[in-house]
Amino acid sequence: MRYIYIVMHFDALRALYADKVHDLPALLQDVLEGGAHSTNGWALPLSAELLRCLGDVQTCPLEGHRRCLFLKSKTIEIFCHALEAFDKSDCLQSTRFTKSMARGVLKARRFLEQNFISPPSLEELAAEAGVSRSTLCTGFRQILGQSVYDYIRDLRMQRALLLLTERDDPLIQIAYAVGYIRPSSFSAAVQRHFGATPSELRQRSRSSSA
Repeated sequence: MRYIYIVMHFDALRALYADKVHDLPALLQDVLEGGAHSTNGWALPLSAELLRCLGDVQTCPLEGHRRCLFLKSKTIEIFCHALEAFDKSDCLQSTRFTKSMARGVLKARRFLEQNFISPPSLEELAAEAGVSRSTLCTGFRQILGQSVYDYIRDLRMQRALLLLTERDDPLIQIAYAVGYIRPSSFSAAVQRHFGATPSELRQRSRSSSA
């Protein structure tokens, strides 16, 4: 599964649609006209066009003001594709979460980014974030689209990929470096996540850079 998070502030939406609010989907019109006291999120399908735009942003080779102009234009294009998906979605899901939940989830996410090798328990993480365990778990799924444990696994895999492709450390050392006690568990996790063993990932990296 791939999740992309596109965030737009209400003021930015109003500015883009100044006197054209009626052109927005009815649900967004209601949000703008009634004001919002909580964050609103909608799950939408990722179209090929939207993924292409996101890829263009990630691989943009330009620098300076030209890069700024390019990214601004792509931002508008991405937003238009997101609105198109919003209009066409037959399975639109809306979630509402409080600002305190959002703050707690984001605080927990930042904490895990620094402590994913030896992560705290759910109770300890919730206390660190200032929310209850149930709020933390619900918030992670609603805001980040995955469980706390899945998020920790993804952080470990991102770090593992970096170590595998940029360093020559033994696999057992990399396993320990990303929080796995048993190398066999590390290898199985990498295989599930990337569809290749640690050795295969390392070999592919060396072949592509040769």
